[in-house]
Amino acid sequence: MADDAGAAPAGGAGAAGGAARGGFRGGFGSGLRGRGRGRGRGRGRGRGARGKAEDKEWIPVTKLGRLVKDMKIKSLEEIYLFSLPIKESEIIDFFLLSSLKDEVLKIMPVQKQTRAGQRTRFKAFVAIGDYNGHVGLGVKCSKEVATAIRGAIILAKLSIVPVRRGYWGNKIGKPHTVPCKVTGRCGSVLVRLIPAPRGTGIVSAPVPKKLLMMAGIDDCYTSARGCTATLGNFAKATFDAISKTYSYLTPDLWKETVFSKSPYQSHRKFSAPRHGHLGFLPHKRSRRHRGKVKTWPKDDPSKPVHLTAFLGYKAGMTHILREVHRPGLKLSKREEVEAVTIVETPPLVVVGLVGYIDTPRGLRNFRTIFAEHLSDECRRRFYKNWHKSKKKAFTKYCKKWQDKDGKKQLEKDFAAMKKYCKIIRVIVHTQMKLLPLRQKKAHVMEIQLNGGTVADKVDWAHEKLEKQVSVHTVFSQNEMIDVIGVTKGRGMKGVTSRWHAKKLPRKTHKGLRKVACIGAWHPARVGYSIARAGQKGYHHRTELNKKIYRIGRGVHVQDGKIVKNSAATNYDVTEKTITPLGGFPHYGAVNNDFIMLKGCVMGTKKRVLTLRKVTPPSPLEMADKVDWAHEKLEKQVSVHTVFSQNEMIDVIGVTKGRGMKGVTSRWHAKKLPRKTHKGLRKVACIGAWHPARVGYSIARAGQKGYHHRTELNKKGGFPHYGAVNNDFIMLKGCVMGTKKRVLTLRKSLLVHSSRRALEPIELKFIDTTSKFGHGCFQTSQEKRAFMGPQKKQLVKEKPETQEEL
Repeated sequence: MADDAGAAPAGGAGAAGGAARGGFRGGFGSGLRGRGRGRGRGRGRGRGARGKAEDKEWIPVTKLGRLVKDMKIKSLEEIYLFSLPIKESEIIDFFLLSSLKDEVLKIMPVQKQTRAGQRTRFKAFVAIGDYNGHVGLGVKCSKEVATAIRGAIILAKLSIVPVRRGYWGNKIGKPHTVPCKVTGRCGSVLVRLIPAPRGTGIVSAPVPKKLLMMAGIDDCYTSARGCTATLGNFAKATFDAISKTYSYLTPDLWKETVFSKSPYQSHRKFSAPRHGHLGFLPHKRSRRHRGKVKTWPKDDPSKPVHLTAFLGYKAGMTHILREVHRPGLKLSKREEVEAVTIVETPPLVVVGLVGYIDTPRGLRNFRTIFAEHLSDECRRRFYKNWHKSKKKAFTKYCKKWQDKDGKKQLEKDFAAMKKYCKIIRVIVHTQMKLLPLRQKKAHVMEIQLNGGTVADKVDWAHEKLEKQVSVHTVFSQNEMIDVIGVTKGRGMKGVTSRWHAKKLPRKTHKGLRKVACIGAWHPARVGYSIARAGQKGYHHRTELNKKIYRIGRGVHVQDGKIVKNSAATNYDVTEKTITPLGGFPHYGAVNNDFIMLKGCVMGTKKRVLTLRKVTPPSPLEMADKVDWAHEKLEKQVSVHTVFSQNEMIDVIGVTKGRGMKGVTSRWHAKKLPRKTHKGLRKVACIGAWHPARVGYSIARAGQKGYHHRTELNKKGGFPHYGAVNNDFIMLKGCVMGTKKRVLTLRKSLLVHSSRRALEPIELKFIDTTSKFGHGCFQTSQEKRAFMGPQKKQLVKEKPETQEEL
């Protein structure tokens, strides 16, 4: 049996010289014993030994070694628990040196024919263990037998594995056998270990028996198959079987396992045949830039009249730190960092109301009433070219509110809406003058009124005409909302980018980024489910159940002072706005009301989003809605009146447009091999005779981005935008569209009962550092205190100093 400890070398310089010429010529273990080139030429310990050398101090070279030496890791089980690789044999010596035993299983010569003749080397098989649950096997080939054995011992230490032992029958005393049947294989040798009753002993051949004894197994049946005469494979197969004792865990050791898709797949994806979603067909550019609400929350007459949606503009994303309050969750009462999306929501202006009646073919417009005064930004929406037009829109209609006959007609219209209409919706528009956008044309939208009777809704809309409605009156904090909008456009893309089709092998003919076979005679007959190139992005989408983390107030005046602390929390009392230093990239500063939504939403920066309420379904009369819309005519509607903090809303908008793209970018089709004929970024086979008959599901090039999308359940300055001076909403995560894009905020359509949806949100910190690069200052005052005054600030102060002189 080899030992790690050893004596000093026989000759100092002579031993070193011998090692340099012919390698090690001494014994096993640490290499401190053997014969030298000097006086001591005897074998074994050598007659010229001058005493034991002082043990060298272990200097760790890996992080794990340093942690072990500093006693930060106190057992091998801690290393095995986290599957940390052991690169230093001294780590094993640190824990098991006193109980570790090693034994040479076999030494065999290995010959190789070279130019100089046959070269003989020696291969050593060494087993090492502590007879108490740890065993290792090492194999090393070297010119000298001693060098091979010493190297095999080091490799055996690095390969030590924990051995799980169990019982046969009742759990009495110490574990004595393997916990279950395990099988190991190496080459043609297959070894199977079977549990045995206490007192049976190890029924095995000599090689497996030695390994099982070193592992601390007292009773075991074994069976072997194959060429067991090959001792090396026999030992390796036994060691493989012993290391698999932890492969099967009994129920008391079960833990929840999260399975993930294997990264090793063939070119023809049997485990992942499709990546694209056929539920959103056709993948084409959205017809509208603003998210459209196609389903409104169910009405509840027991509630007061309120808006069910709101419009906002995606400003950007940041991250927050909050404490999780979810009883029963392991993460409860702990801090968590999450990504949030800021959606600026300046107050909406109510400029009209619409009444709908039920017909056998659905809803029909019954009456539409506009306010007396409409701003130019609203009237611009009714013209394609405002500059070349006569600007006469609504000039005659506004006279109805001034004539006696016109007022009588309006009163009749209000009364008829209260009598016949079932649904009342108000016409609102955004205030582009409050936003740092180049666009002057406001986004106009109909928003359904819920709550109360139809008469109450008409009165509410009449009262709110030409007035502003804040987002605080619509949503509330911790509410779940839906986000509807258009995703970011990516233009024309091929099947690899648009549908994530696997790239074909490198030498595929006519391109790699294609579908190998589109499956029909002619492209005109290709199946709809086949991936084809075309438009990617700019699709209309709805994201459900986005939680509102905060509904912030914009820059406002209170008690004669300007208040800019929309990003302050109970834990971070620093007076700062939600706008990070330098503004949000591609947007600017947020100076209006905003909504902070959890996570991300569709679209690019500046994109308009529709935020929709989520309410339980219930029947409701329409009279209250007409009254509410009548009351709100010509009045502004603020986002505070629509949403509340912690409310889940939906964001509706248009994604960021990316123009014409091929199948690789549009459908994420895999690129074809490099030398493929006629291009790589294509679908390999579109499956039919002619492109005119290709199936709609085949990835084709086309428009990517600028699609109408709705993101559901969003809870809840900037570069290239400006300052956010109005009300804003902070939504969790991201939303669709670019910066400055108008978004529709809709009330969520679902009844939320999950702990995630009902969890109250308490923000501890809001990041307002610069989004250009890596910002490190939360406020401009903090930056100036650290960096000192800038040159432009000194220039401003200089003339005042000269006047004083």
